[in-house]
Amino acid sequence: MEENNKGWFARNWKWVLPTGGCLGIIIFFIVLAGAMFSGITSLFENSTPYQEAMTTLKSNPEAIELLGEPIEIEGEIKGGINIQNDGGNATFEIPVRGPKEKALYSVVAQKVNGEWTYLVLNIFIEDTQEEIDILENIKVLE
Repeated sequence: MEENNKGWFARNWKWVLPTGGCLGIIIFFIVLAGAMFSGITSLFENSTPYQEAMTTLKSNPEAIELLGEPIEIEGEIKGGINIQNDGGNATFEIPVRGPKEKALYSVVAQKVNGEWTYLVLNIFIEDTQEEIDILENIKVLE
């Protein structure tokens, strides 16, 4: 059979298969990384300290005045959470924004005997370099 009469794949299989295989592996790892990132973000967002901290931020008059409403997450949540039985700790840095300003929300919490206690709830306003201690404005998170 003459070379010109062969189909496209028959003429090009020597470079198509390795290239396709490498591309498939790269796509697989991109999808895997995305799934892991989504799972980690979901773990943070479903945790009690994250939910209570966000509720506190969104209901804080000073934060609302500075950032505007609605206050939303903007970007990647950084930090960690460690829970063992009735104890644990959580540390988050959450990029937030409102219509007026962007800020970084820092949360540090400790769980003792099944109860979360908040040690740090601060927002750091990017443009003005201002830091607001939200924790001093509240006594107990409910």
